[in-house]
Amino acid sequence: MKKSFVVGLAIGLTLAGASLVLANSQIQAILNSQIKVTLNGKVQEFRDETTNEVQYPITYHDRTYLPLRTVANLVGVNVDYNAETQTAILETNANIEDTINYSVVQVSTVRELLNNIKPYTKIILTGDLYGLHSTDLITYEGENVYFEECFDGYEMIIHDIDHLQICADENVIPELTTTYRYANVLNFKNCNDVKLDGLMMGHDIEKGYCLGGVLNIENSSNIEITNCFMYGCGTYGISSRESNNISINNSDIYECSYGLVDIANCHNFEFNNCILRDSEQFTMFAMNNCTNVQFKHCTITGNRSGMYNSLISDEGSSNITFFKCLFEKNEYEKFVGKNPVVKIVSCKIINNNQK
Repeated sequence: MKKSFVVGLAIGLTLAGASLVLANSQIQAILNSQIKVTLNGKVQEFRDETTNEVQYPITYHDRTYLPLRTVANLVGVNVDYNAETQTAILETNANIEDTINYSVVQVSTVRELLNNIKPYTKIILTGDLYGLHSTDLITYEGENVYFEECFDGYEMIIHDIDHLQICADENVIPELTTTYRYANVLNFKNCNDVKLDGLMMGHDIEKGYCLGGVLNIENSSNIEITNCFMYGCGTYGISSRESNNISINNSDIYECSYGLVDIANCHNFEFNNCILRDSEQFTMFAMNNCTNVQFKHCTITGNRSGMYNSLISDEGSSNITFFKCLFEKNEYEKFVGKNPVVKIVSCKIINNNQK
């Protein structure tokens, strides 16, 4: 089984003597022939596949840069390049997860779920409903999970954990809920290599009364969300700060009370084949100071941004792309906010209402 990693190219690298072309500006770097690279103790020599010329590492601001394709091939990773989206695609010949030894557990209650939130654990949810708001959970504190007070209750925080999977059993769609209006349903802080698969998450109260979101990710990396449903009245389906390498695949975000996505200071965020629908009030896609955010083959429909709000905001961001997405029956004052950098590539924009 193959696993793909997509790396957005925020810069274009061109060698001209010792020059490095960065976007539309030029800087000076050093072709450093003194630096050696070893693999399993053996010195490696990088050569261009076409010219067979030696490719030396580049030193710039005390950091060393190596040729991506050559290094990838050296460690058995295939490389391809999509010129249309300016994306380098890395693909391993084996599923990396197959080499990780997970402890697999099945849980049917909230207490069992909490007790098994540990590194290198795959948790399979066999129950239908997991209410994260019971008063007897308030004092619960495990090594990687605790409950933090918010204005009208408590919210669950999963923190400082590596290699955790929370997945649905094949026979159910487990629903994780909270009745606290100010609480996020799930929070991940300082986490790495986390996977959610087949879950439904939302607030179990009347729409319009939420001030907390559904899924919140902070200071985390390598998070994969697949086949999930995130619904309102949560303020945003996904919010994130200071996080990298987040992928959301084949998932739905809907009926949120503020917007769909709210991320800031994030890098490498990707939405693939998602349905983003029927949410309202503010900017639907708030992406501030982010780089390399990609929406691919997504359906964006039935959303309504309120007065003075654009459908998409990309303030201070770069390389924001909507690729082959459908925008239909949305309402907004402006499609994109001021000074937009967002790219709309091969998208269908039909039957929308610009107020």
